[in-house]
Amino acid sequence: MLRYVVALVGMVGTTAFGVLLERQGMSDAGLVVVMVVCAAIVVAATVYAGRAHPRSLRLEWIKESERFHELAVRDHAVVPAGTPWPGYQKVHAGWSGSRWDLGGGLTNAVLKNAEVQCRLAGSLLKHSRRSKHKGNWRTDPVQRWIQFVADNGEITNTFTSSSRDGVEEEFPQIDVFLIASERACKQCAAVEPPAPTP
Repeated sequence: MLRYVVALVGMVGTTAFGVLLERQGMSDAGLVVVMVVCAAIVVAATVYAGRAHPRSLRLEWIKESERFHELAVRDHAVVPAGTPWPGYQKVHAGWSGSRWDLGGGLTNAVLKNAEVQCRLAGSLLKHSRRSKHKGNWRTDPVQRWIQFVADNGEITNTFTSSSRDGVEEEFPQIDVFLIASERACKQCAAVEPPAPTP
């Protein structure tokens, strides 16, 4: 909205200034030079006004939150009869020592959709006000998102894994990952400015 106002005021001002100079008896060549300079100033002010109010990502984060919620509802549906022990695990994320891995899920489709949602949220996070993370996971949107959720205080468990040398290590895990992601999306939406009115 601001850039349109700046452009309109600039055009009216430039035209009025040109008429005033013409009445003062300025030559045609001088008038053209002055008009070109004024037009350049108007264009620069319009571009600056457009950049001064960056696009708000609030609505995109709210949509992402809703998508994670829908997946969580599907993931928490009734467990199919005859599910073998150790039984069904909700979608969770675990650190393997070098990367985050998603596991669990009521169905394989839920797990694959969770990865797609992580990719979308991780891509959105790169342009968000909340993106302040460092590390190699930034190159992969899925890793970026899971790390962000972990850094958001959502690590709820640890699991023990043995290396080839027989050394046991504990790694962090995010249980009920889809609900944690829904909550993280809402927190991202909360820090975004309201969308500007057109």
